[in-house]
Amino acid sequence: MSEAFQLVAMALIGAAAGGAVFAGGHALLAWYAGYEASYVERTGADLYGMFSNLSPRRFLQWSLAAFFLGFSAAFLLLGSYESWFWFGVTLVPSLGVGFGASFLPRVLLKRAAKQRLLRFDLQLLDALMSMSNSLKAGFSIIQAFEAVVQERRDPIAQEFDLFLREIRLGVKFETASENLAKRAPSEDLQIMLLGIETARQTGGNLTEVFDRLATVIRERMRIQGRIRSLTAQGRLQAWAVGLMPFVLAVGVWFIQPDMMRAFVTSFAGVAMIGVMLLFEFVGVLVIRKIVNIDV
Repeated sequence: MSEAFQLVAMALIGAAAGGAVFAGGHALLAWYAGYEASYVERTGADLYGMFSNLSPRRFLQWSLAAFFLGFSAAFLLLGSYESWFWFGVTLVPSLGVGFGASFLPRVLLKRAAKQRLLRFDLQLLDALMSMSNSLKAGFSIIQAFEAVVQERRDPIAQEFDLFLREIRLGVKFETASENLAKRAPSEDLQIMLLGIETARQTGGNLTEVFDRLATVIRERMRIQGRIRSLTAQGRLQAWAVGLMPFVLAVGVWFIQPDMMRAFVTSFAGVAMIGVMLLFEFVGVLVIRKIVNIDV
C-alpha cells in the first residue's frame, strides 16, 4: 500500500513538474514572440529613417549573439561550481552582463542615427543658403529643393529627394513636410518647414526667412561648439572615473585571480559590486545632466 502511494505521489509530482515546465516554456515563447515583433518594428523604423537596406531581423540575431557571448564570457570569469547557492549568485550578474551586451547593436544603431542627424544639421545650413540663392534667382520653392537634391550630399539629399517624390505622387505639401520632420527630427528643420508653411499661407518673403534662419543656425552652432570645447575635459574625466573600477577589477583579476574569485563569489563582494554599479549609474546620469546644455 505504501509503495503504491509513493508511486502515485511521484507520478503526481512528475506531472506537476512537467506541467510547470510546459507552462513556463509556453509563456517564454509567447514573451519572445512579442519581444521579437516589437524589436523588429522599432529597429525597422530606425533603419528606414536612415535609408539603410539592413534587415531588422539581422539586428535581432546580432543582439542574441551579443547576449550569449556576454553571458558566456562573464560566467567563465565569475562562475562558481562550489555549491548551488554560489552557482545561482554568480549566474545573476552573468545574466546581467548578457542582457547589457544584447543592447549593444541597438546602441550602435542609435549612435549612427545621431551622427547622421548631426551631418544633416551641418548640411542644412549650406542648403538654406543654396535655397535662398535659388529663390533670389526666380526659382520656386520646389525647384529650390531640387537644387539641393542635385548636389548629392547625403543625408540631406536623400531626405529632400523623398520629400519631392511624395509631392510628385500627390501628397500635400503639409503632409510631406510632416513626414520629413518625422524622419529627420531636427529642430532647425522644423523651424525651416514652419517658416516655409507660414510664408506660403501669408505670402511672406522666403528669402529673408532663409537668410535669418541661416544666421540663427550658424550662431547656435558656434555656441554649441564652444560649449563642447568647455565641457570636453569634464566628459573625459567622467569616462576616466567611470571606467577606472572596471579596469582595476580586470587588472587585479589577472594579477590575483584567487583573491578576485573569492571576492565575486562571496555575498559581501556581490553586494558591493551591486552598490558600485548603482553609484556608477547615478554618477553617469548626474554628469550627463551637467555637461548636456541645451542651446
